[in-house]
Amino acid sequence: MSSYIKPSRMLHIRNIPYEDTEEALKSLFSEAGLIISFKLTINPATQKPKGSAYCIYQNVESAQRAILKFRDIKRKGRTLKIDFIDETNQRHDQESHYLNTLNPPNINARPNLNMPTFNSNMNPSMNPSMNPNMNPSMNPNMNLNMNPNMNPNMNPNMNPNMNPNMNPNII
Repeated sequence: MSSYIKPSRMLHIRNIPYEDTEEALKSLFSEAGLIISFKLTINPATQKPKGSAYCIYQNVESAQRAILKFRDIKRKGRTLKIDFIDETNQRHDQESHYLNTLNPPNINARPNLNMPTFNSNMNPSMNPSMNPNMNPSMNPNMNLNMNPNMNPNMNPNMNPNMNPNMNPNII
C-alpha cells in the first residue's frame, strides 16, 4: 500500500481464492477477534466472488491482530493482502458500496449534528403559502384567470356569448 492509513476496525482483504466461501473466510478471520460484519464481494453480472472481502471487527485491536496474523499468508495458492480502511474517508466508491451493505451496529452511537433537519419551508419557491407567485393573497397582481379553459368567461366552449353555436338555454 502506498500511503499510510490509520488503524481502524475495518479491513479490506484482497487476492482471495475464488473458490473460498464467505463462511470459511469469516471463520478464519474470527480467530483474530469478534467480527461485527463480513462481506465477500460478488460480481453482480456473474454472481461469482470477485476475490476480495470487507471485514469489520468490534475493535481496532482485533483488526490489528488479523493484519499481523493473516497478511501475506498463502491460501489455496494465493497470497492474501489485507489493509485497513480509513473509517473517516473511504478510499473507493466500491468500498463505500460494500461497507454500506454491511450495516454494522454503531457501537459508539452519537447523533450527527451536521445533518440538516427536514423543514417543509426550506424551499419557499415550492411552498404555495410562501411563494407570492403561487399565492393570490400575497400577490395582488396575480391573475386568477390564468387558465382560460377553467374560466367560463374566457372559454368559448363554456360561454354562450363567445360561441354562436352554443344554445344559451342549456347552461
